[in-house]
Parts: sequence; C-alpha cells; structure tokens
Amino acid sequence: IDTYVRIEFPFPNDNSPSARTKTVKNSVNPVFNETFKFEIDRKSRQLPRTFKRHPLKLELMSKGGFLRSDALIGTALIKLTDFETKCTIHESFALTEGRKAVGGRIEAKVRIREPLLAKQVEEVKEKWLVFV
Repeated sequence: IDTYVRIEFPFPNDNSPSARTKTVKNSVNPVFNETFKFEIDRKSRQLPRTFKRHPLKLELMSKGGFLRSDALIGTALIKLTDFETKCTIHESFALTEGRKAVGGRIEAKVRIREPLLAKQVEEVKEKWLVFV
C-alpha cells in the first residue's frame, strides 16, 4: 500500500493550517519520520481555549491508482490539553473511522517550546560518586 498522512492543526480557527507527509510506497509498516512546524501566537486569548476544545487531526490515507481518488484508512485525534503543563506529547494513537476502531495505530510526537500555563519541572535524582 502507498500511504501518506495528512495533518490538520486546529489553530487559528478561521484558516487552520495543514500539512502532508511524503508518500511511502509498498510498505505494510511505513515510517514517515518528518517534521512540520506550525506557528502559534502565544499571546492570543483564543489559543488555550482552542487547545482544550479541538484536537490535532492525523488522517492516514492510501494513494489512489489511475483515475481513482485517495482513500481514507483511518483518523487519529490528538488532544492538546496536555500542553498546559507539558512540552511534549509522545504516544501511539488508535486509528478510527468515526467512532469505530479500524485496527491500527499511529505513533506521533508533538512538541511545544514551553507549556502554556505552568513550567514543566522534572526532578532528576542521580547517584554521585566522589573520589577525594
């Protein structure tokens, strides 16, 4: 199957930006390994509200043949509410068709420079060995 992923970012609401990965040909387990950057206005009052209400949408598409349109295999929705306290969302999400599970998963890593509300604090405990 020749597949690609379409990405729809929910902010700004009036014209939401989108992106598309390159097509991976003849692979049962495709690896896209691409990076996309979407610009956001951190000062906007609408941004936290949009992140709470609207998810990031990933659509796995199958490339159509001659005189055939592309077919939707499944959709994954990534909730962006974790960006209030975290910088990174790295999980695998189930592919669905509406509410019905299709039977596959897609792994995605979404990052933001710094959280929207609180700073992300990680406590690291390390063992030290000191020679005198």
